[in-house]
Amino acid sequence: MVGSMVGNYSWVEPYLESPWVKVMGIFAPSFPAPDAAADVSAKPSITSSQHAQEARAAMDGSMLGNFSWVEPYLESPWVKAMGIFAPSFPAPDAATDTSSEAFRHFVAACAGGAALLAVTSVLAAVGVLLRSCCCSGRRLQLEAPSVKPLICMAFMTFTLTFAGMFVYLLVGHKGVSLTMDAVTHAVSDVTSAAEQGRMLSALGAGASVALNSSIPKCQGSARPFLQQFQRQLESYIECVDQYNSDMEGIPEQLRDLQTSLGEMSDREMYSLLAPLVLVLLCCLAIVLAVCATRSTRGSGRCSNCCIHSLGLVLFAPAIVIVGGATALEFGFGLASASFCKDADSNALAYIQHFAGNTSYNVSHYYISGVGTNPLLDQLHEANETALKLESVLNQFGSQTAMLCSDAGPAVTNISAALEAAQAPLNQVHHLLSPANVYPLYKEAVHDDACSTLVSGLAWLVLIQYVVGIVCLPALAYMADKFLDEWVRYQASSASRGLLRTGSGSLQLASC
Repeated sequence: MVGSMVGNYSWVEPYLESPWVKVMGIFAPSFPAPDAAADVSAKPSITSSQHAQEARAAMDGSMLGNFSWVEPYLESPWVKAMGIFAPSFPAPDAATDTSSEAFRHFVAACAGGAALLAVTSVLAAVGVLLRSCCCSGRRLQLEAPSVKPLICMAFMTFTLTFAGMFVYLLVGHKGVSLTMDAVTHAVSDVTSAAEQGRMLSALGAGASVALNSSIPKCQGSARPFLQQFQRQLESYIECVDQYNSDMEGIPEQLRDLQTSLGEMSDREMYSLLAPLVLVLLCCLAIVLAVCATRSTRGSGRCSNCCIHSLGLVLFAPAIVIVGGATALEFGFGLASASFCKDADSNALAYIQHFAGNTSYNVSHYYISGVGTNPLLDQLHEANETALKLESVLNQFGSQTAMLCSDAGPAVTNISAALEAAQAPLNQVHHLLSPANVYPLYKEAVHDDACSTLVSGLAWLVLIQYVVGIVCLPALAYMADKFLDEWVRYQASSASRGLLRTGSGSLQLASC
């Protein structure tokens, strides 16, 4: 009994998910932790100080390692679904070297899925061509063919096509707009942070000029105080200059990204709807031809020849075009899903490869919450130096001005510069704080690029495939069959009098 209490846990059986749990788990989010479930309204609070030293102390403390802003990345259902067929995303060096084995494997895997869709579209087009070239046969049609199956198929095709357009415009186009908004916001914030850094440098330089001009004029015990002011001011200026150096180039890189995204204009976005518009035109031509024949109760020969001709010059090429466009979009969707399966790691790898170490360290800090931020490190040092210099000025500034009257303007200038630098320091800290930067990244990459855009593209591919490669060939076949039967029905109705007079058997002409 003692042994059974110590460590014999043989009754414990491993939990195995049922097949339906596995399937539905692809689309299910992570279950919330107990603390998150218990407190559904908890939100981080942000406090601000009204005094300069308290504000600097708060800013100083917030730079030391609070990484609570990082949220786990959860793949969207469409990324999970397409990720089943997507290959591993290539490393940055493989992406730059198009002859590498990894890059060729990635391209071949994405192209393989696209080629499979293209092949099915070609087979469907060949089926439409063969049907268009077939003759109607010679057997009699004594009953009027029903147009209801064709109308039902046409209605379903129209419904799916308009639904696909609506979903794409609602999801995909919205994703591009939201991504552009996030990138534009980031460009504005980073540009403003760079301008504030230049302002801090100018304030420090002005105070340094005034101090350097007063030092030669003061002798005796006042000079050591002024030299101490000078050393701390130079340390402050060095930190600000290093910040400006690290910041250099980052606004330009973000503006280049903004320009690249801006090239995806509305016209190019709407051009992706061209295959669905082509399907609509084909379906409309079929419905008009059939309805015109059925409503006028004509012979149907003209409509039959028209549908056969359109099968050769419109329907079959349209199926191939829709299939090709769907294949290209599916290949791009596989590449996007491959990137989004591990979006943070892939983004950091490419940033490190193409943007340099400083941009990588900054991005690593914001995206992963690991390491330090070189930009905030320089602000931290500048903030500490400003605190020390302000403390020294409060202790010895008045005494130095009394010992040397020429030092008074320099002391006043330094105090004014420190006071004026407080607002830019606070603004830069706010602009570069994780609370401001990380939501922009999360919105642009997690929510928009890897969720909204991929979902919109996936819906577009699915709808195009269904209506262009399944519904359109089926509708063309049904129209051919209906019109062939209608022609035979009209011919047999016209010849029933001949049959009653015993004039012989009826021979119908072939198409």
